[in-house]
Amino acid sequence: MAGRSVVAACVAAGVWVPSVSAAGEVHEQRVVVGTSAGGRGLVAAHRWADGATRTILVIGSMHGDEPAGTRVVRRLRSTPVAPEVDLWLVPTMNPDGAAAGRRTNDHGVDLNRNFPRHWVEAGEGTATWSGPAPSSEPETRAVQALLRQVRPRTVVVLHQPLFGVDAYRAKSLTLVHRLAGCATRPAASCRSPPTPERQPAR
Repeated sequence: MAGRSVVAACVAAGVWVPSVSAAGEVHEQRVVVGTSAGGRGLVAAHRWADGATRTILVIGSMHGDEPAGTRVVRRLRSTPVAPEVDLWLVPTMNPDGAAAGRRTNDHGVDLNRNFPRHWVEAGEGTATWSGPAPSSEPETRAVQALLRQVRPRTVVVLHQPLFGVDAYRAKSLTLVHRLAGCATRPAASCRSPPTPERQPAR
């Protein structure tokens, strides 16, 4: 999805609700949440108003060759924050891959497949290698620690080039369909057979 469409969808779906009132000062903080396999910092931008109760985490990219999500995060950093929203923005959890324009981290691991839930060792030597063990990668462990720390109500992770909002194993299909409707994109599963209308040019 184009960056502008994603931001508009987040606003309309209630993932991101801009404030139209001067309800209070918005605080901003830069937080280093971990270190990559190649020694780069994993950085989050934390934006919130006093009394915020609704924690949202947006991760711009897991794969270094999918940069569109980082542009979405940049736009969200300059969008007004609703007084109830406690927002965490991670431009990329794979700074090494982003620097190299490569899907994997510096260990050759696909971070999207390295989380412990439903982990299966597969793909060694390919760009979809799940790693030698669940949570083997420092980037994965850093994001897990962040999740435990902030306990977000909603997590949005942006990927390319699926032409839609991924419904595969989604915890909230209501949110999936709201995002899809607001972005005028289909709700689709990344595990479904591809169709021509779901394959934009990379």
